[in-house]
Amino acid sequence: MGRVRLATLWRTRQPALPGITAVARVDRRTRQLVKRLRPGDIAIIDHVDIDRLAAESLVECGVAAVVNAATSISGRYPNLGPEILVANGIPLLDGVGTGVLAEVRDGDIVRLCDGSLYAGDRVVATGEQQTLETVQQAMADARAGLAVQLEAFAANTMEYLRRDRDLLLDGVGVPEIATQLAGKQVLVVVRGYNYREDLAGLRHYIRAYRPVLIGVEGGADVLLEGGYRPALVVGDVESLSDDALRCGAEIVVRTDPDGRAAGLDRIQNLGLIAVEFAASGTSEDVALLLADAKGAAVIATAGTHATLVEFLDKGRSGMASTFLTRLRVGGKLVDARSVSRLYRSRFSTSALVWSAFVVLLVVAVVSGSAVTRNHDLEGQRAQVGQLQQQVQALQAQGGALQTKVDAATGFAQAVEPLAVAGRLSGEPVVVVVAPNAPKSVLDATVKSLTDAGATVTGVIDVRPSFVDPAQVTNLGELAASLSASTPSQNVSAQASALLASALVGQPPAGSSAGGTLDAASTEVLAGLAQGGFISVAKEPTQHARLAVIVAPTPATPPVGSTATVTATRAALVELVAAFPATGGTTVVAGASGSAADGGLLAALRVHAPTASSTASTSSASTAAVSTVDDADGPAGAVAVIMALQAEQAQPGSPAAVGHYGSGPGARALLPAPPPS
Repeated sequence: MGRVRLATLWRTRQPALPGITAVARVDRRTRQLVKRLRPGDIAIIDHVDIDRLAAESLVECGVAAVVNAATSISGRYPNLGPEILVANGIPLLDGVGTGVLAEVRDGDIVRLCDGSLYAGDRVVATGEQQTLETVQQAMADARAGLAVQLEAFAANTMEYLRRDRDLLLDGVGVPEIATQLAGKQVLVVVRGYNYREDLAGLRHYIRAYRPVLIGVEGGADVLLEGGYRPALVVGDVESLSDDALRCGAEIVVRTDPDGRAAGLDRIQNLGLIAVEFAASGTSEDVALLLADAKGAAVIATAGTHATLVEFLDKGRSGMASTFLTRLRVGGKLVDARSVSRLYRSRFSTSALVWSAFVVLLVVAVVSGSAVTRNHDLEGQRAQVGQLQQQVQALQAQGGALQTKVDAATGFAQAVEPLAVAGRLSGEPVVVVVAPNAPKSVLDATVKSLTDAGATVTGVIDVRPSFVDPAQVTNLGELAASLSASTPSQNVSAQASALLASALVGQPPAGSSAGGTLDAASTEVLAGLAQGGFISVAKEPTQHARLAVIVAPTPATPPVGSTATVTATRAALVELVAAFPATGGTTVVAGASGSAADGGLLAALRVHAPTASSTASTSSASTAAVSTVDDADGPAGAVAVIMALQAEQAQPGSPAAVGHYGSGPGARALLPAPPPS
């Protein structure tokens, strides 16, 4: 409270400074930040392609300005958020870089003026001041490339279907709950698009039919604020408020497919019990699948995603699961607007019948009663007919969209070999698989390299012991022995450099003209393999000029202590940094979800060098590598090849380094094509 008062005094005592002076609130995740924002704050975020829901939340909080470390419109698709911000008169400073997140602390007093952010007299960030004209131009440019985003959306949809088909098609894995849904009407509320208007329009429907209320994450708070008590609350633990958890509703927690979920101890500390639902889709999907599997007769929704534009505007692969979930639920699903229209129709007819009944009662009670019953019956039949028409329309829409998805997926898979053909003709490439990296990315990478005409010289699996802090002593002694040197204080860097030098770069003097692997490099690989630090899936035949490192997807929650997780991630970063340092053009490829917080891709993207970056001593900031976060799909496979080609065309140039995909920190779906 003291800090707030000081901030207020500071504002009142500095009226002469130009621009906007306010308290800074800093968070990478917009959804978390809005919980702490107050009117007049400057929001500092790192949000690529600000979506409509995020922008509306910022507007509702009454922020004075928004400073975005990322690009608010990357051009991948026409996202709606930036236009909402500038249309509401909120200044948007765009693309200032992630350094602002370290330069500005939460609660600092900052000033925004003429495209620069000041802390005192010091400029801490500069970027592009977005206007309605610049946003509209960027939106127009993004619409021109919408086809690429549709292909990526289709690929993510098929990947989700492969991963969760048992749950989606057969209901395998749906948990038992105490709340009875069979034969009942259910209303699922999400704090999403138009949620206030949706819920307000359903007021009479809720009073008349008393549907079972399910609040999804923030939707539970929406129900409580509206004076309703949900029967079920569904979502990630971290996204459920204490009020929602304590409201008396049955709690269903969405967990990862392997059953892990962050924050379950919070529920236990509150003395509550939760049902766990393992799924890779969104919490919205979990609620719909649960209602469907438990026999709900009708599932009405408020605030959920309903159109293709809304799916794309959210800008993440999880929306593909929502699309397929809606197809699965099918004829039971009715959005709030349809329910409201149908109920208003029924209510008006009933009112008319009641008026007629009152008049006719003066003439004859019996006659009036008969007329009333006839009109009620006709009104109910009309309702059923209208509802059936709505269901048939939704089913037809779903079938048409599924046909488009199938066509787009087939097109993407067919085009992928053509898109990469000849781009790396004759280039030697080594593939290094990090511990716990998914095989799907390895298979897709090797296939795309082959399609591109490259020669895969070898495939090396790095074992967990290579990055295990408990194995540092053993690894250090082995690395020193193999390199005939003394152990280094940075064992990870020494061992990684040793491995990289055996796989990429110029072969040592005395190697054969044919480029076969020299004896020293062969000895290094054999020693590391015998020590249990690597395994050789495909014996390297020569030194490579290019390298692809297959990254793991971060575990949620992290496995092990904080110190162990941090040390393991640092060792992975050292491994990546060693390859470009040894002379190998390097790209790090991960599956969908691999760019999440706490993972290797997130670390590389946070510290990624730029054309204007200054020197740094950390390996993360000096690892000049591109990253791809959806390399298990057709679009990502193409991005890996194009990223290698771009770096190869400008060796050592930060301008050639890029981060691609649909996850956090991605700046584009694909690299820009090389000049023809």
